[in-house]
Amino acid sequence: MGKRKVLITGAAGYIGTFLRKGWDGFYDLVLTDCREIEDPDEAKTIMGDIRDVGIMKQACEGVDTVIHLAADPSPKADFDTQVLPQNIIGTHNVYRAAAESGVRRVVFASSIHAVGAYPTDVQVKWDMPVRPCCEYGASKCYGEALGHYFSDKRGLSVIAIRIGGVHGHEKEEAHRDCTRMDVLVSEQDLVQLITRCVEVTPELRFGIVHGLSDNRVKRLDISHTRELLGYNPMDEVGADNACQVPDLQPVHTG
Repeated sequence: MGKRKVLITGAAGYIGTFLRKGWDGFYDLVLTDCREIEDPDEAKTIMGDIRDVGIMKQACEGVDTVIHLAADPSPKADFDTQVLPQNIIGTHNVYRAAAESGVRRVVFASSIHAVGAYPTDVQVKWDMPVRPCCEYGASKCYGEALGHYFSDKRGLSVIAIRIGGVHGHEKEEAHRDCTRMDVLVSEQDLVQLITRCVEVTPELRFGIVHGLSDNRVKRLDISHTRELLGYNPMDEVGADNACQVPDLQPVHTG
């Protein structure tokens, strides 16, 4: 049996870049982004925008699994010009293209912001009601709900990962709020988690999981993620100062 064919949207972004490098030939990759993708190696690349459903259908041809990362990642994004076209319409286009192209599974990059308005002393379980802290977070709630619809009505298997702040990304100006150690996930652990989402039994029709490392204090409960996927995080991010800055808002990951 050949390699699974996996499409990554937003492949030029931070997560998309370390994810494809972490896989290093494990999958037959198709990469798409509206920006130039640096060092694609031997992967097929398609320059295009998720707002164009025709491009998304082209990208989904023959694909087994879609990793949908593309989005406007800012909690301060304007709804009309950023959140609506990218995170709402674009996400719909990806699900639609996947369903119409016979894709087996979509792994949707949700965010901790989908539940970011819970009090900071509450550890959020996967099945608690969504409670977004911004319109960006609300768009991720929409993506989760839309995935459930496409699973029920269109036959897609969908797994939504509520990703915390990726450790190391806080060094960039746009991610300077990534200093709360209870919301972080390492690159290594996130690659493992996404891989397990690709590989888990096809009988899993829909799931919501939490993406954090095995930190001493966790904003999101990951016990369900462990049970559902066999996720075994290897890192404890910020073990020496896990709760130094408990008053910051949850980070965005995009």
